[in-house]
Amino acid sequence: MNKKHIVGYKEIKFEGQYGPVEGLDLYYTFEDPKVVGVGVEKKFISKRVINQSEKFQIGNTVTFTYNQYGKVERVEQAQ
Repeated sequence: MNKKHIVGYKEIKFEGQYGPVEGLDLYYTFEDPKVVGVGVEKKFISKRVINQSEKFQIGNTVTFTYNQYGKVERVEQAQ
């Protein structure tokens, strides 16, 4: 599993095509042998996933579990 180090987040709330969308844009760094330094990405995490996941905060190292559609299904503390 690829460990991610949380460095920030932004709350997201808007009206989508099928109703309200709430969650976080989670910003994190990760090790990547193809990158000089560290890789940096952001990933949307829905409110439902946040509520079902372990508590996490800036500075934590976590892993993501994805569903069959490639969306984050769970966030867990890295071992």
